[in-house]
This record gives sequence, C-alpha cells and structure tokens, in this order.
Amino acid sequence: MFDAQGNIRTLRLILIVFTALLVLTIGTYVALLAAGLGSPNVLGFWVAVAFVGIKVPILLLIWYLLGRSGETQTTPKWTDEESAQILEYLRREATVAAGRPDAAARLSYYAREAWFVAERGSGEHTADAVDLAVRIEGMARRARQRAGGENGARSTVNEDG
Repeated sequence: MFDAQGNIRTLRLILIVFTALLVLTIGTYVALLAAGLGSPNVLGFWVAVAFVGIKVPILLLIWYLLGRSGETQTTPKWTDEESAQILEYLRREATVAAGRPDAAARLSYYAREAWFVAERGSGEHTADAVDLAVRIEGMARRARQRAGGENGARSTVNEDG
C-alpha cells in the first residue's frame, strides 16, 4: 500500500476499492436474484459471503491505513534547504527572544530545537545546528543569570521598602 517514502500508492488503492465494489455489486445481484427465486438459504449464504468476504477486508484495510497514518518506517531526513530554513528561523527567533522577560525559557526551547535539527538534519547543516544550539544555550544561561540578578535586586528593594 505504501512506497519506500511512506506515500500511499494511489493506483493500488483504487484497484482494491474497485475490486471490492465489483464483488459487492455481483454479490448484491446474486442475492437479489436468490431473493427473487424465493430461496432464503441462498440469500443467507450471500449475506454471509458479503459480510465476511467484502466488509471485513475493507474494514481491515481502513484500520491498517489509519494505523499507519501515512508515517514512514524510516527516520525522515530533511533536505539541505529545509535544514537551512529551520536554522535561520531559530537564529532569528532566538535573537528576538533574548530581549523578552521569559527569555530563558524561550531560549532553552530554541536550543532543544537546534539540537533536534542537528540530529535529524542533513550532514551539511549538522555542524551549523550544533553551533547554533551551543550559542542559544549560552544566551539562555545569560538570561537566567540576568533574571536571577533582577529577582535578587527586587527582593532587596522589597525588604528595604
């Protein structure tokens, strides 16, 4: 049902659905013919065949497709362009986040994302991602120190005031 990249094979799925519909149509015709002849045993047989032979396989196929959710069995790798775009985004957002009151938390998050890019990205940008992650971690450390210093200054002012 899926190719090596995890994409669904459309033609194969269409053929399966078409075959199931064809069998269902033939089964319905035979069941109606049997009902018209007045043989309830034949009608019951075709109902059982239609349920077991058509509905159960279709349900199993749907459960299989839902279970796969389009995910590949291999670990995806990003292209060089995707890695570069993600790193540029992280660089830009880390610069903006450094001036915010919650800079330490934001920068820690961006550092984790940069490490993730280093693990999943292409080989060309792995070194850039590691460098960016280390720089963002340093920015987060400085932001925590500033926040700790500001909290200490506030507590001193509050004690005096």
